[in-house]
Amino acid sequence: MDEAAELKRRTIVMQGDLGHLYRPTREERNLAAALIAARKSDGGRLTAASVRRIVQETTGDDGPAAPLPDLLPLVADVLEDPQARNSSDGRLALSEVGILLDAVVVYQGPA
Repeated sequence: MDEAAELKRRTIVMQGDLGHLYRPTREERNLAAALIAARKSDGGRLTAASVRRIVQETTGDDGPAAPLPDLLPLVADVLEDPQARNSSDGRLALSEVGILLDAVVVYQGPA
């Protein structure tokens, strides 16, 4: 399965699980807020560089330990690859990532 299709699949599953199987932590909500701020400052689009920088800053050298940070390297890979980014799956996946980030930020469940 290509990266764009995998990103689309994983993002849609996370959206469906939000509030049930997936309950974002405060750290994940802060991470989503940082990514949304980066998206706004980058002209309304995430960039691979900003995703990688924010993941590194928030997860450190231990790497991702939660579902959202675990998804983000794949987001950066799709953003870096023009063929994946511009494919039908890529465009849909990146749109779904934006929706997921917005939903994670406003999530009010236990953390």
